[in-house]
Amino acid sequence: MIIGIDIGNTTIEIGFIKNLNTIRSFKLSTDLKKTKDDWLLVLSNIF
Repeated sequence: MIIGIDIGNTTIEIGFIKNLNTIRSFKLSTDLKKTKDDWLLVLSNIF
């Protein structure tokens, strides 16, 4: 399984790929005001 992460100016996209097929993907808004603790909460709710 491969985890792909694209961090852009307006969005962050996370995708899980297995055997060249996308298993699951997420799109999050980039927010410069979020702290690392805020991002930890967001990501822990996804996984």
